[in-house]
Amino acid sequence: MNAVLAYARAGLLSALAYRSGLWLTLLGAVVLVSVQVLLWKTLTAGHPQSAAYVLFAVLARTYPLVYAERAVFDFVARRVREGGLAVELTRPVGLAAAAFGHGLGHALFRALFLALPAGLVGLAWAWGDLAGVDAGRLRAFLPAFALAFLLAFLINHALSLLALWIGRPDGVLEARDALALVLGGGFVPLGLYPTWLKTAALASPFAAVYYAPAAALAGLEPYPLALQAFWVLALALLALVLGRRVRARAALAGG
Repeated sequence: MNAVLAYARAGLLSALAYRSGLWLTLLGAVVLVSVQVLLWKTLTAGHPQSAAYVLFAVLARTYPLVYAERAVFDFVARRVREGGLAVELTRPVGLAAAAFGHGLGHALFRALFLALPAGLVGLAWAWGDLAGVDAGRLRAFLPAFALAFLLAFLINHALSLLALWIGRPDGVLEARDALALVLGGGFVPLGLYPTWLKTAALASPFAAVYYAPAAALAGLEPYPLALQAFWVLALALLALVLGRRVRARAALAGG
């Protein structure tokens, strides 16, 4: 645990040190969530679930900022590209634990300086739509978000391990972003999808990451916690298998 916290501290300090472009990222997040809220207010005016859709629009564009997906991916992928993976593998803390700590530090930074201010702006736009949020929804949101955060880490960590075989992972990241946007319901709640696409999305890990927490707090069709837990276990197993193969290959190649 101490080693993970040490990596988290280092990740936080690294994010603070390279924050020069933060205001542009924040501006983009604020503009995006504001446009989303205004669009959904207009499109769903008079609809019985208007408040739920508006709140979903705020949540779906803010809390995923906390996931620090690129930081998690780059922790391993950069070491693969630069030939420093063998050195990292000799450290007493496991590679996954180190990557998780690194991502946790970046997640704290992004929560404070991106998700929180962008979320406050979005909630200010949607203030009149918050009446339905109660303790029950909060109790549903917290475990859904915890599992989603862990699953987001596992997905990106597994993809980063694949960098040893892929070499240039930009295409993988673009595919991940596209799948997250479509199957995760980043712009449109999954309940509005055609039946076949909704079924495919709800069966994917992307809905467990991006849709489940927002749906729980907004009061939309819930995503089963058991299915979220299944995806966490499945991706943890995949990351474990890939980690062992990467360790063996890195040792054979000398890093």
